Amino acid sequence: MDVDGSPAIDVETIASSYAPPAAIARLLFIAEKTTSDATRLESLKLAINLLKTKTSDTATYARVVERVDGRLGDDYALDKGWIEETDKASANRQAVLERELSAYKTNSIKESVRMGHNDLGDFHHSRGALAAAFKCYVRARDYCTTPRHVVGMCLNVVRVSIESENFAHVGNYVQKALATAPDVGKEEPTVFAKLQVASALAYLDQKKYKDAATKFTELGMELEEEYNEVVTAGDVATYGALCALASFDRKELKEKVMDSVTFRAMMESAPAMRDLVNDFHGSKYKKLFDGMDDAKPVLELDLHLHDHVESLYAAIRKRALVQYCIPYSVVDLNRMGEAFRTRASPELERELAGLIAEREIAARIDAQAGTMEKRASASRESAFKAALGAGKEYRRSTAAMLVRASIVKHGLEVGRGG
Repeated sequence: MDVDGSPAIDVETIASSYAPPAAIARLLFIAEKTTSDATRLESLKLAINLLKTKTSDTATYARVVERVDGRLGDDYALDKGWIEETDKASANRQAVLERELSAYKTNSIKESVRMGHNDLGDFHHSRGALAAAFKCYVRARDYCTTPRHVVGMCLNVVRVSIESENFAHVGNYVQKALATAPDVGKEEPTVFAKLQVASALAYLDQKKYKDAATKFTELGMELEEEYNEVVTAGDVATYGALCALASFDRKELKEKVMDSVTFRAMMESAPAMRDLVNDFHGSKYKKLFDGMDDAKPVLELDLHLHDHVESLYAAIRKRALVQYCIPYSVVDLNRMGEAFRTRASPELERELAGLIAEREIAARIDAQAGTMEKRASASRESAFKAALGAGKEYRRSTAAMLVRASIVKHGLEVGRGG
């Protein structure tokens, strides 16, 4: 933790782990959300460095310098000379690209027109004009002549849509890519992995955590750092582990996460998440929640996860409460409270009452005795249903045997030889 209580987050690692546009977006998000002045200034400083050396986005640069407000010294004051020089060079570059595109259209060279739209899209993207970049990439669609071209166009649109947080477009263009090239998973596994990540992020945005978990946990190490313009392997492990804990049952968690060679390898880049999964599956609830508390401040500064931390944590706690009760016919609320760090309190009783009302747990709470007992009626009902099912099956098989015996008795059986 920083001296002011804000989480210690390594912004330099963030700046170096992602492609410049993604790193800048994450640094600016941290600067906006953190309560630490030191972290805020360091994030803004690194963002300015990237903006000046890796992009031509003068508008964002000017806004970030204004936020610094002179607190980083003269080296990070507004560089009007750089802005004028960059704007002039960009205007010339845009004019050249537009003339070339016009010439390609006049000559009806489809491949050149497609590349011209992509070049203009890349130019606008470097300038931070995401809406203009989106339009250019989409216009390339009419000039794609192969499935690979269509997939490339979709990836460009998806990347810009993720940056602009338009996840409706993300889902649509992932589906377009997969429909155009259904064998992309076999032919280009890295491209397929990028589409899987984009689809998972779209599900995460919609709070469809189980769908997101399924997509994330299916990813292998073929992604590695190939998609650092959006996420790193550590992000995939973090998002996948939390979504899995919040939505998978015990069997799914073991099969799709713990026993998955590929995702287990991915989790090595996020050891804290690996420990949470192991603690949950091992019913080490106090250690689980301590680890979740330690991770929470940093997760709340994550660009894609910050809006979901509370709901994911609530879902994980709910699943842990249900899992705790499974082996017992009578639960001691005092012991349960110790495991869940709440003691036998009205708060714990309210949580359990909610789960009972939702039929997640079939039990009743004895507040006076400090226990929760599983309902005998539930087991009797289950036994009755099983007996009824067995009776129906017996009647069906008996009737079949009687019909068979009657056929044999009256010589109506047809031999195999005809």
